[in-house]
Amino acid sequence: MPSSPGVRALNLTVPDIEGASGFYREIFPEASVSDGVFAGINYRALTGQDGEVAVCFFQAGPGTPLAASFPTIMVDSVDFALSKVTASGGKVLVPVNPCPCTAAPFAICEDGLGNQFMVKQPRGRDMH
Repeated sequence: MPSSPGVRALNLTVPDIEGASGFYREIFPEASVSDGVFAGINYRALTGQDGEVAVCFFQAGPGTPLAASFPTIMVDSVDFALSKVTASGGKVLVPVNPCPCTAAPFAICEDGLGNQFMVKQPRGRDMH
């Protein structure tokens, strides 16, 4: 994991994906939009010109385990980051998966205080 991982994206769990994404489309008008379903949760992603997700909106609803907002932290290796997370008392909420928008490996974690965050490798890196 880099000595200074970078926060790359914002993830929001919202009751109105259309309304929330409309607000952020005003801020990021050059972003492309993609919709999909991940782990049974509808999402919409705004992807910047560099091909990385800038803001991702997840549909809030019963049983959705995601926090209202959480950052994406870019790391050199998701596997290495997860070993550090669990060794430090955190837990993995969503195991390593390929991002549906970029195909880059990611996982969603929680620190020992209940704060959620995503760790993600840059596009084009192997899953493991």
